Amino acid sequence: MVYVLPALKFGLILAFATILPNCSTKHTSADGGQHGGGGNVRAATTEEVKEAIAIAMKLATIEDARANYLKRFMIEWDDVGQLDTKIIFPKLIRPQSAAPDSVENRRRQFERREFRARSSTMMNQRKKLYNHPENFASEVLSALAAKTPVFMMDGPCPSPDGKHADASVSSLSKNADLCFSVSRLKRLPITGLFEEIAGLLVHEIAHLAGAQERDAVLWQEELKFFLKSYRAVRSSVAYADVINAMGDVSLRINFIQRNAINLNEERRVIEMDRIISKLRGIPYFMDPMILELSLRPKNPHLVNNFTNAVLAMIEKIDRTYRLNHFQGGMWASENVGESQFRHREYMADNPSPPPKFSEDQWQTILADLKKMYVIMDDNFLAYMGRENKSSTCVLPTQVIYVMDGGPLAYGDAMQVSPPLKCDALN
Repeated sequence: MVYVLPALKFGLILAFATILPNCSTKHTSADGGQHGGGGNVRAATTEEVKEAIAIAMKLATIEDARANYLKRFMIEWDDVGQLDTKIIFPKLIRPQSAAPDSVENRRRQFERREFRARSSTMMNQRKKLYNHPENFASEVLSALAAKTPVFMMDGPCPSPDGKHADASVSSLSKNADLCFSVSRLKRLPITGLFEEIAGLLVHEIAHLAGAQERDAVLWQEELKFFLKSYRAVRSSVAYADVINAMGDVSLRINFIQRNAINLNEERRVIEMDRIISKLRGIPYFMDPMILELSLRPKNPHLVNNFTNAVLAMIEKIDRTYRLNHFQGGMWASENVGESQFRHREYMADNPSPPPKFSEDQWQTILADLKKMYVIMDDNFLAYMGRENKSSTCVLPTQVIYVMDGGPLAYGDAMQVSPPLKCDALN
């Protein structure tokens, strides 16, 4: 039986962890569940397989490099070994650096975040890749975005070489048909579904670009190692984590408002510093790939409105109190003594101290922050599709560098411009 996906309605999956390497022309697993770790892991369902394919195709072809796992693979993976990157990205010139020979060592290096210590030249090259989408011009990905995959509900996909295949293309051409064998992919454990399907997809993308089997397998295996490096992050982010982090921001604002009369100017600056720290602590608020794979939002196209609302609130505090980037949150501490020490360091290095405000001005500032908080909160709920909230565009007025806490959290990628644009609100 053949099922043709009528329209790519992209969904989300929560899973994606470690599974055995697989080439698209081989069996992926034995029938039934697989055992590992603490017990039996169930196999994926038909709908979960279709959903994983849809999201893998979406995030492979999306323009935003922060959300596109293929583009991030090119930017963040320190060394791609023998991989021919120009098969998929013919205009891309990647920064090269010395790296361990084995794929496994490269993965371990990535997990340890050792490439944070790379030279400023390497960091600047990576930033340029994020900020110049023309580097990622790809005819094959443009062709993929327009494809409707064929789903084989019984048996393998047809393959030009006659082998049984979990996925295949009808020819080595970007105009070829793309097939996935749902019946065979259902053998995969749910915990590794996205990772495996993303690997299968890039294998077939390489074939669509005209690559032979050797290069297609290299793309598949390298990408899977890259995705494995994110598995701890993906499994650690939940809806409640984001809600609780934003709730901490609200609690801090309310605390300052209730106790404003008892806070001297130094303590007020310290408390505002803490609010910035709380905002920067919202999990992966600048990382649409992690948020989408972890949270399964109903309106993923609204992610920039949420991100920009957080950045605008950070900027509001930062500019109001003339705090530089480092004193504006990276070194904030719950320990009042340490925060006072940091504040005095700042005051010693900056001849223009934070301005003093009258009580009326102070209350106006806090009221503005509460309004901005409501917008941020509503934007997140609109992104998630909860409580019928509307999304509002609030843009920061300048580039903000958020180096800690993660959106592209494995290194220097945070030092790029935020998405200074509004999302479509429908």
